Amino acid sequence: MGLLVICDEAALGRPLAMAELGRTVRVSGLPADIEDDRLKDKLCIHFMRARNGGGEINSVTIVKATPVSALITFQDSGVAQRVIQHRRYTLEVDEKKYEVIVTHHRERLDPDKVYFSRILKNTSTTTE
Repeated sequence: MGLLVICDEAALGRPLAMAELGRTVRVSGLPADIEDDRLKDKLCIHFMRARNGGGEINSVTIVKATPVSALITFQDSGVAQRVIQHRRYTLEVDEKKYEVIVTHHRERLDPDKVYFSRILKNTSTTTE
C-alpha cells in the first residue's frame, strides 16, 4: 500500500501569485509517461525530506509542455533557495531513476499584456 501525500490542496485551479515567486522552483527532466497525480506524490515526498534540503510544500503543478516540468511552491523561501543550490537530484519512480534539475521559476511576461506595479509611500505626518 502506497503513501498518499496531498500537498497542493490550497492551489487547485489557481495560478501562482506574484508573492509566491520567491518560494517557487522549477523541476526539469521529469518523465512524460507517468500519471500527474503519481508524479506529484513522488515530488512531494522527495522535496519534503530534510535530507534532500526540502521542507513544507504549498503546491505542486505539473507543466505539460515539452519537456515536462513541475513548479513546486514551498512555504519558506529559504527552503526554495536551498533546493536550488543543490540543483541536481535523482528522483525514483517505479524503480526507475530520473536525473532532475531544480532552477528558479521565472514567470515569463506576455508582451501583449499590461502589468502594473505600484509602490505605496507612507505619507502620514505626526504633529506634536
